[in-house]
Amino acid sequence: EDGNYVMGLEVYHALHCVNAIRMYIFPDNYEFREKKSETELHKRSIDHCIDYLRQYVQCNADLTPMYAEWLGAYRLVLKPYATHTCRDFSRIRDWIEENVQEGQRSGEVLR
Repeated sequence: EDGNYVMGLEVYHALHCVNAIRMYIFPDNYEFREKKSETELHKRSIDHCIDYLRQYVQCNADLTPMYAEWLGAYRLVLKPYATHTCRDFSRIRDWIEENVQEGQRSGEVLR
């Protein structure tokens, strides 16, 4: 109504999904407050996250070559061939903190 947009950054959704899957795999390490009635919803959410991350990886396909190295008789290990240059995530986080809508969690709703 006031001409502002409500949005978030995709990187935070991807990180949310990684964290949600981690907590789902290792539930004993986290406090869960959900009731049994929410279990199916939680499974659907995890399924969504797995599919979302699949799409995220495919859309951002990294074509950096990797080489294989034998470790023992039957174990083949892929190793990165090149050093990556990453985005400065602390600068991204700082920008979000400066632009997050008051009352919202960091990275979720921007003004």
